[in-house]
Amino acid sequence: MKRKNFILSTLLFLFISILGFAVENPNSLTPESVMEALNPDFVEGIKEYKPNLENIDKVFNYIEKNIKQKGRAIFYGKLDQEKKELIVTDENNKIIYIEKLPEKFVNSTPYFEVKQTYSLKNGKTLNYSEINLETFGKRIKIKTETLSKNRINKKDAIEALSLMSDLNKAAQNGYSKIEYSNMETFDENDNLILTVKFKNKKMVIEQEIEGDKVKMITYFDNLNTMNGKMEAYVNDTLVSSMQIKNSLPEGESKIFYPSGKILTVTNVKNGTMDGTMKVFYENGKIRMIGHFKDGKKDGEFIEYEEDGSIVDKALYKNDEMVSQ
Repeated sequence: MKRKNFILSTLLFLFISILGFAVENPNSLTPESVMEALNPDFVEGIKEYKPNLENIDKVFNYIEKNIKQKGRAIFYGKLDQEKKELIVTDENNKIIYIEKLPEKFVNSTPYFEVKQTYSLKNGKTLNYSEINLETFGKRIKIKTETLSKNRINKKDAIEALSLMSDLNKAAQNGYSKIEYSNMETFDENDNLILTVKFKNKKMVIEQEIEGDKVKMITYFDNLNTMNGKMEAYVNDTLVSSMQIKNSLPEGESKIFYPSGKILTVTNVKNGTMDGTMKVFYENGKIRMIGHFKDGKKDGEFIEYEEDGSIVDKALYKNDEMVSQ
């Protein structure tokens, strides 16, 4: 029994760690739920934000005029903490507009500066941005390059800003209208800490964690960022594969040996183990089978030798062993 409990505990730790990483990943949860957990004031501030249509007109007209005259439009944005205002200026530091922002939103972002560059590529809008901000007590820099499927118009700009109060819808709307997007995040020492690439309904997130290169790949269902399939890699070796529904792991999830052979097959419901869990030897033979309900051991657990003989078995109910 000790051997089975050790194996099961180890596998559960491995699975829950991978599941937890998937759930905590910004790609596998809704943008709003991630920010709600990390920075509730930011989310509340965004919900209070009502875009000023006059300011949208001003910046859109500025972009159109400069693209026509210079082939590109550059402008800057800076947060004035004391006045709770966003100040947007042109290349000559001339004010394009000033907009009052919700206090909770401003308080959640101690420092914010952005440079935006718009141009056209084959008639489509190409946008470069460089954002410097302080969040969670640290300064970071975010660089993005995004190519839209079409040339953006005033209606698109208004729609995008109008959706800011609903981060989930904003993400859905954004991905449906771009050909590709590349993002790089740097720490205060200018070290690259995270990359995010999106193209053809596929998003790849890469970062280094304790010396290991971790990569998450999500294949969206018809640009629905809440549903799809997610794969996790460590140092380019596939570690796990799982389906995503409503931004949570759902259905069959797999963990792999470094050789690529299946280690475990687990059923998940709403991000929690629910159903049969199978553990395999690397040669493909069954090593253990057990059952879960709402994340708790519930049913018979059996461990096997490679020759198929039973090593041990036990019956669980609501995570408690009732017989063996």
